[in-house]
Amino acid sequence: MRTREWYEAGAPEARTAVEVTISSGRDEVIGQLPHRLDELEQNVFTLRSYASGSTSPEPPFDDTFWDGPARHTLTLQGDLAAWSYDSVGWLAETLAELAARLGARAPLLLTATRSDQPRLP
Repeated sequence: MRTREWYEAGAPEARTAVEVTISSGRDEVIGQLPHRLDELEQNVFTLRSYASGSTSPEPPFDDTFWDGPARHTLTLQGDLAAWSYDSVGWLAETLAELAARLGARAPLLLTATRSDQPRLP
């Protein structure tokens, strides 16, 4: 959060629509992340919508090393200051810190994708 001002100096046309999926294994605490994210005074990531849910059946391999399988997922859709390693890293770090403050004790699996890119058939 201490570097959020750095992103405000970026070009407005660099803002990119993104979709971020967070899986927390068996830890349900990530469902509270959107509310906490809205409380932050920042303009790096603007949340437009979110959906929580659960994932598919048991994987065919051992997935317990990270408190998996991914039973609880959260998908955030919004606009990121830019599509860059720095911006995605800032968002990942901010979400991880919020999850830790909410009591998450397991690793999080985070996937960020540009949602303004055409999907391949």
